[in-house]
Amino acid sequence: MPIFSIIKVDKNDVTIPCDILDVLGMQKGEYIIFKGSASGKEITIKPLVPTSTETAELKVLLKNVPGTNANVDAILGKFDINILFGTGGIVDDNIYSSVKLLDLSGCKHSLKEIKKEISGIPEVIDVFIEEV
Repeated sequence: MPIFSIIKVDKNDVTIPCDILDVLGMQKGEYIIFKGSASGKEITIKPLVPTSTETAELKVLLKNVPGTNANVDAILGKFDINILFGTGGIVDDNIYSSVKLLDLSGCKHSLKEIKKEISGIPEVIDVFIEEV
C-alpha cells in the first residue's frame, strides 16, 4: 500500500518525511538518487547504496572520442571497482564529462593510483576522485 505525504518546498529545499524514508528502508548516512522528469512533473526517489559500502565519486573530463569512457570503465574493472551509478554528457564541442559513484569495497588500490591510471588515457583531460 503506497504512503503519501504532502510537504512544502522551503527555500529550494524539501525534507523527506520519516514515514517515506521508512518505506524505502533508508537509514542515516545512506545515499538516495532523485530522478526528475520535467514533462511528467514528477520525481522518482531510489535508495542508492548502503552506508557500509566504501564509496567514491569520480569525475572525468575527456575528449569525446568513441571508446574513451569504456577505457575508463575498463580501468575501474581492473581495480575491482563496481560502478553504482553513472551519468555523462557532452559539455562542449568535443568534450565529454562523466560522473560516477563507485563501490571501492573490493579495491585494494589507493585513489591516487586509480587517478594516475585513468589520467594515463591519452584522451583524458582531467580526473577528480574523492571518497564520499
